[in-house]
Order: sequence, then C-alpha cells, then structure tokens
Amino acid sequence: HFIAGGVAGCAATIVTCPIDVIKTRQQSSSGIATTQAKLSFPSSTPKGTNTRLMTVFARGSLRNTHHTGVVQPALSIQKSSILQHCRYILKVEGGKAFFKGLGIGLVGSVPSRALYFWTYNATKIGLVADFGLKANSMPTSIIAASAGGLVATTATCPLWVLKTKQQLHRRLNNSSLSCFECAKQVWRSEGWKGFYRGLTASYAGIVETVIYFTIYEHLKSWYMKRHNMDVSGAHSSMSSWWELPGLMVISSASKCVATSIVYPHEVARTRLREEPVQQRYSGFWQTLRDVAKTEGRIGLYGGLPAQLVRQVPNMAILMGVYETVVYLGQN
Repeated sequence: HFIAGGVAGCAATIVTCPIDVIKTRQQSSSGIATTQAKLSFPSSTPKGTNTRLMTVFARGSLRNTHHTGVVQPALSIQKSSILQHCRYILKVEGGKAFFKGLGIGLVGSVPSRALYFWTYNATKIGLVADFGLKANSMPTSIIAASAGGLVATTATCPLWVLKTKQQLHRRLNNSSLSCFECAKQVWRSEGWKGFYRGLTASYAGIVETVIYFTIYEHLKSWYMKRHNMDVSGAHSSMSSWWELPGLMVISSASKCVATSIVYPHEVARTRLREEPVQQRYSGFWQTLRDVAKTEGRIGLYGGLPAQLVRQVPNMAILMGVYETVVYLGQN
C-alpha cells in the first residue's frame, strides 16, 4: 500500500500539473499581474509584452484605472477563465510555466500519498482486527481517512507551501523561482512558521478526504458485490482488469461530490500561503470571513471549475494506479 500510494501519487501529479497551476492562480487573490507596471498601457509596458492579451485578460478591472492606464489591485483572478489563463501563460510565460511546482509537487505528493495509504490501510486493519468493525463500514472509513489525512498533511505541509509559492510566482522572462530560492525566502521572511502556513486550512481539508473515502468505499463495496467479488477483507482488491474502469468512475464521482462540499478551505489555504506582502490574511477563519465579505460567494468558490477539471482525472488516475499496483502485488 505504501508503494502503491507513492506510484499513484507520482502518476496523477505529472498528468494534472498544468491544470493544478491554473487552479492555484484562480484561488489566489493577487490576480494575473506581477506588478501594476507590468499591466500598464504601452507607455510603460516592457518591450515585447503582449499588451493586448494582458488588457483583455484584465478587462474586468479596467474600470478601476482612473485614467492612469494602470490596473489597480482590484483585479480578481476569479474572473479569469481557464482558457484565459492558458492563453496568458502560453503567450507571456511560455509552456514550461504549466509545470511550475512539478518538482516540489512530486517530492510532496509521492511521500504524501504513500504515507496516507499506508496509514489508512493500517488503521483499517487495526479497527477490523482489534475492535471488530466491518472493513467497509462508515465508522471505519471515517476513522481511517482521518488518521491518514492527519499524518500525511502534517508531514508534507512545508513541501506544499513551497509548491504553492512556485506556482504563484510570475516573471516575464525565462527565469523561474527554484525550490531552494522559495525556501530561502520563506525562512528569511517568516522563519520556520512560514513553512506551516495554511496548516489549519489543510487540516480542514481532511474533512474532504473523509467524505471522499466514505463515499468511495461505500460505492466500491456495492460495485464489487454486484460483480460477486469478496468484500470481507480490510482492503477489497479487484479480481480482474475489467473492474478497473468502474472503480475509476466511482473515484471521480466521489471526489466531485467531496470537493464541491468543502471547497472554500482550498481558497483559504492558497490565500494563506501567498507571498505575505499585504499581511491581509492571518488565520483560517479570518481568511474565510474576509473573502466572503469582500468577494462574496464567487471568491469562496474561485477556481472550483479548474479544481474539478483537475480532480476528476486526478482521482481517476490516482485510484486506478493504486488499485492496479495493489492488485498486482496481491497476485
């Protein structure tokens, strides 16, 4: 399970990295601009910058220019569609920008998924063997998912902080912010506490994991019973390759429901992990209240379409690879 989780995390992260970059930027409060000067009109725009594209991208905020030609900080990334983000990144930052944070993402996702699935299944085995709970019951799924989420989230939080900062970093030249540079910036500006920004919001995300695995295990048990498979063990593995597509569909549907229910915590976590320039966000609940007050429901669910576009294939790949590796290992 440890190996299966790591392999699955690696595969899912690589395939869905581009949409993850877009999702992170949509959740951010800083908009598409790195500085006001870089979104100015031609008189102050750097040579070679696609001014027309940037103006179109920021058109939702041009009413705030006050005849200066400079887009004010009111620019909201939530107003920018997935397609607009793709066009901007390709024209201004280049195709490599779609894979910003991939290195640190792999460093984070592989051990995170490995730790999660190991803890999840070890907890299920313990609950079944020592407490007599049914393997696929709701209490078992809730307790096991909570334990797995707590261990994985705490252990890998610093890596996700660095990944988020890399994805939000934008330069109009070919250089990029390395993981080491990110770490130095965090250490110099915030100390060790900076590596755990958004940890409370990440803990809130465990609720999403609990909802997901509760739904997934229930639907998986129903699906396996319909195909006359054994569901008595702590982990009920598929018995043939023909069952894999069904499990991937179940995984995607479960994640779609879970993500939609508790999505605002993702926005809060991203805001807390942004560059702390404005010192606007200081805590999880304060961030949620501030976003709800200033941006409304749109702000709380900014980036949800991109998140769903990413999570549906991500969880299909993740659980598909995971179930496959477990199946091969058990046979």
